[in-house]
Amino acid sequence: MRTNKSRGWWTKERQQYAYDRLTQEAGLSDAGAKGLISRWSKVEAPAGPTASNSITGGHRGIAQWGKSRSKGLPANADFSVQIDHAIAELNGKEKKAGDLLRDAQTMEEGAIGASAYERAEGY
Repeated sequence: MRTNKSRGWWTKERQQYAYDRLTQEAGLSDAGAKGLISRWSKVEAPAGPTASNSITGGHRGIAQWGKSRSKGLPANADFSVQIDHAIAELNGKEKKAGDLLRDAQTMEEGAIGASAYERAEGY
């Protein structure tokens, strides 16, 4: 996986770990995995797994899961456990977004799939 220079928490090694897991275990395409990792590292959680915010009741983790989506995810879940949770969602209740990320062939399609997974406004 080719990545931009990493800054802060999202080192090249951590991005590669997420990429490998997402492509191998969730079946995401190259563009889909890169789109989701880019969304997490640049928008949702530049600070990594401990990122949180209090918007609309609180969100946490690499995907900024709200209370309803973080059920079963321990409050102090490490990066690997959070990737497990994302993979479970992509193969389960977030399958529609997972399918977009599996089918993504361009960076734009990867970004759209990532926006769908993150439930960004308009997606």
